[in-house]
Amino acid sequence: MEEELKELFGENSLSYDDFSKAIEEKGMKLANLSAGGYIAKSKYDDDVKKAKNLDYKKKYEDLEASIQGDDGINAKLKNITTERDDYKSKYEDLNSKYSMLDATTKVTTAGIKPEFAKFVASEVLGQVSDTLDFDTALKAYKAKNPQFNSETTVVRKKVGSSLSLDGKEINNQEETNKTMNDLIRSVRD
Repeated sequence: MEEELKELFGENSLSYDDFSKAIEEKGMKLANLSAGGYIAKSKYDDDVKKAKNLDYKKKYEDLEASIQGDDGINAKLKNITTERDDYKSKYEDLNSKYSMLDATTKVTTAGIKPEFAKFVASEVLGQVSDTLDFDTALKAYKAKNPQFNSETTVVRKKVGSSLSLDGKEINNQEETNKTMNDLIRSVRD
């Protein structure tokens, strides 16, 4: 490079125009290296080779396929959606169980017999709506169904007689049992 510059200038000093003309005659080009104005010819040739070897159609198809989910994105999304739905159903189930437990506790503390608490809670929860809250529905249910209240005792009348097969009234419990056992045995044999 130094030799080429010596030939260019010779023994004379040159003006910018003379310098530009001499460079052009030699087939040289000036570039500002700080601005990236120079690329080595070998690097340029390598980049041109790479560009020629690239199959842009294949690259486009690969990108299309990845967007459509061939790389598993749709499968992952489906798995996430399924997992979300599972968690949602588990949440709803737990929320339902909690509501029933809370309702059963409220029903029991409101004076319903413990053996009927779950049934009454279910019935009252079925009546709850946007316009009717749980406590109001429970009060109304208790009023309509006093047999479930713990302070209410249900008196059952014991019937002291039963009918025999011939239509006669039997007052003896032993005789009724004997008749029933005989019937069962006769069918079995």
